[in-house]
Amino acid sequence: MHWGVAICYWKAYNMMNIILEIKCGNVEDSYRILLAFAVEIMGRNPGSYMRVFRHRDLRPRGDDKFARLFWTFGPCLHSFRTLRPIVLMDGTHLRGKYLGILLIAIGVDSNNGLYPLEFGVVEKENEDSWEWFLKLLKRHVLPDHMNVFTICSDWQKGLLQAVLTIFPNCYHSYCMCHLAANFRSNFKDLLLESLFWRAARTLRESVFKELMQKIKTKNERAH
Repeated sequence: MHWGVAICYWKAYNMMNIILEIKCGNVEDSYRILLAFAVEIMGRNPGSYMRVFRHRDLRPRGDDKFARLFWTFGPCLHSFRTLRPIVLMDGTHLRGKYLGILLIAIGVDSNNGLYPLEFGVVEKENEDSWEWFLKLLKRHVLPDHMNVFTICSDWQKGLLQAVLTIFPNCYHSYCMCHLAANFRSNFKDLLLESLFWRAARTLRESVFKELMQKIKTKNERAH
């Protein structure tokens, strides 16, 4: 309206995409330069590792089309020896012309600061993709001597089995925020949720058992 011209939303949206393509290139061109981009990342960030996986890299009779992407940054790997022996994992949906899932593993320091350890782009979140991601974590990120640590995640079924397969000796804990969201949607009780968080955060076993008994008294199913 600034120029005295009224256009519909979709016309403005399409024009924005045309301008972005002129300035930044299209999505297909971005995929074509991934190999060069990987070389540049590793050259400018010592210790980093990035690899583009084609379908033929993952399964027999696969073609040369893009399948998955993995990368990890050297400076974060170098800092891993100072972090707590815990790795947080999650996945999120990508948006755009070509969909997929971004997987990420994060380390935690003594001040609860977060360090991104590795990233992966996969076609979907399942046991196969999580196994692939965990194998690369073991090969390129973790120190050779690190066989026992804690993995923290949500209840994603593919990840649960993948952890048992790749890291059978590790302890697998669950993100309390995800558990709380499920708890809230099932019970919708502020007092129960307050007891839940107090039980999750206490460092004393006796207090934990006392709080769990209060939850059981109020709602046995919640317990």
